[in-house]
Amino acid sequence: MDQPAALQPTNGLDGPDVGGWAAALTAASTDRLAGLLAADLVYIHSTGAVHDRASYLAFVAGGPSFLSVKIEDAGIRRRHDLAIVSGLLRMVLEGPAPAPRREVCSLITQVWQREDDRAWRLARAQATRPAP
Repeated sequence: MDQPAALQPTNGLDGPDVGGWAAALTAASTDRLAGLLAADLVYIHSTGAVHDRASYLAFVAGGPSFLSVKIEDAGIRRRHDLAIVSGLLRMVLEGPAPAPRREVCSLITQVWQREDDRAWRLARAQATRPAP
């Protein structure tokens, strides 16, 4: 059953910590972000860029500043140890220089998996720019 996503950071044990993922991006906290990512992460950006866990963390550390990250109209569908999160991702990014401040809007699907330690981690993400 679809349920509205709790987008406030959680402990990551009760369900996917989507709010914690957004908070880690805006805080540029790669340590916190690393704890939310599966070892076999595949993150596909709306630009077509593809990152594994290490390259995604490097991108966050050295890429644009995430001034705002929000998922609107989010829904979570859980099946056993998997949860699928989908919604409209709105981000405000700045840099790296000389890139200007910009707003990015995309449809996002995230797949979170509950791992052996019972924590939920982001395993797959796909962002797609909405049709005009």
